[in-house]
Amino acid sequence: MLRTVGYIVMLAVTAAAAGQPVAVDFTPEQSGTVQFPVRGLGATDNDYLLTHSGSTTTLDKDFDDNNQEEYAFGNPSTAQDSASYNDEYMFQLGGDYGLRKVRLSDGALTAINGSAGIHLGANTFGIGYDATLNQIGIGKFASGQMELLIYDLESGEQSSLAEFDFDSDIYGTPTGLDWLALHGQSRALVATRDAPGENPWDADKNYILDIHAATGRIEQYFITGGSSDLKDVLLDDGKIALAYDAGTGGRIHVGSYTPYHPYDFDGDGWIDCSDLAALSEHWLSPRTQLYRGPVPDGLAEDSLVNLHDLAALAQYWPGRMDDD
Repeated sequence: MLRTVGYIVMLAVTAAAAGQPVAVDFTPEQSGTVQFPVRGLGATDNDYLLTHSGSTTTLDKDFDDNNQEEYAFGNPSTAQDSASYNDEYMFQLGGDYGLRKVRLSDGALTAINGSAGIHLGANTFGIGYDATLNQIGIGKFASGQMELLIYDLESGEQSSLAEFDFDSDIYGTPTGLDWLALHGQSRALVATRDAPGENPWDADKNYILDIHAATGRIEQYFITGGSSDLKDVLLDDGKIALAYDAGTGGRIHVGSYTPYHPYDFDGDGWIDCSDLAALSEHWLSPRTQLYRGPVPDGLAEDSLVNLHDLAALAQYWPGRMDDD
């Protein structure tokens, strides 16, 4: 009974005044098995980078069957997670929870700001990289608290963006993340496993949580389905890739995904005339009728749609969701 209640409470998310997150559908367009459990995901222009405990393999982005990955290199040591960087290097979270830069041609370590490895701490569950801001996003979780941090590659400084309550009995256990920036704002896509099903007798679920990194607010989520063994998530070229650790092997699922943005009122990935029309249709109506998810910071949830909403929309319109 408690697990069922927990599932329902999930829809309230981090703060009662923040509104409910948006539940979206996700359908894999590609799926396949690989020979070894996957610990982390990255990508180059043409390939997915699959990090296993002791090695890294590549999988063509156009894969259409099982076991099509190819050996790339042996990892410098045991790896926990990975993140894209460019076509020459990737980032890895080592077994000692050290952040390291690895050369794709041979797996050799390369210094990050003069250091071969930067210790992140044993509570770290995932890393991701955003090229727009040139930052590595870091996720930590312990004792019901999640912390989202950034490591700035220009300055070499690490700073915390948000620390907030995160109940694993409701949301599941964090296992990996990706990091992205939309219009200068950092977002974390957090993969979780072992989240409760809708009923006590249902199997546990895997979730992807789309989190506003500066506030820790969950604004969008989806359930991946399948058995509860999700390990990492990667957003690349408008597609989400999911890595599963199946014990003796691994699985990869890939499908289309549009990150959450509050002013993309119809959720089509564009901020354009249709969103302006939606705002017009809801003029002087309660904001909760217009916004798909939590009402943005700075706008009172219990107020009516007005010129403040129009001015905020104008900052982003027209444009694609991934335009910065």
